Amino acid sequence: MASVWQLIKDGRYQEACAAADAECAQSKDIAPLRNKVLALLNLARLEESVELSKRIIEATHGDTDVDYIFLGVTYWMMGKRSDAVTVWMDGEEAKYTDLAGGVEIPLLEYYAAMRLRDSTLEERSTVALRGKYSRGPWPFPLVGYILGEVDANGVLGAVSSIPALKAKQICQASFYFGVRKLRESDRAAAKHHFVESVGQGPVTLTKQEYYLAKYELTSARVDV
Repeated sequence: MASVWQLIKDGRYQEACAAADAECAQSKDIAPLRNKVLALLNLARLEESVELSKRIIEATHGDTDVDYIFLGVTYWMMGKRSDAVTVWMDGEEAKYTDLAGGVEIPLLEYYAAMRLRDSTLEERSTVALRGKYSRGPWPFPLVGYILGEVDANGVLGAVSSIPALKAKQICQASFYFGVRKLRESDRAAAKHHFVESVGQGPVTLTKQEYYLAKYELTSARVDV
């Protein structure tokens, strides 16, 4: 029997939802429901994704930042941008974060600041990123890029040679290259980078940047 994640990679999202529910019921483990959140996003069942993310956060006492990340992403895709930012801020103190000690949420807040033209949020996010920045492994190069410490070639040079990691990291990097172009009001270049972000294969369905890049393209936000 295919795993929940394999069903998602195969584009069998309805089956993935059912499999996640069955696995959770059998194992009493909340983890399969995180994959169900991804399946719901790909089915555009956003209200259900919100409710499930809230359920996971409550069950885990908000220990993991990824649950806040995807709840915020879902709100953003629903057009509830202030709710998205609030949720991301709520996730800043989560116990378990990315390998850089929690830079992925401030990176999302920086994106939100660009889209909302919110200088206060931009300053807040860049201060947070600068406080965590180090010339270390991924995802530090993304932080360096946003802060102007690393150029695009430097970011790409830090990408892993392992195929699955490479795809995920290019997805992330291309998204933030697009965000930079939005800041520079270069819409055509931003669109190019967002296309690159979503074009790295199904392994990137675990990355929040995939969904935001797709949202930028499908909602025509890139042309606004």
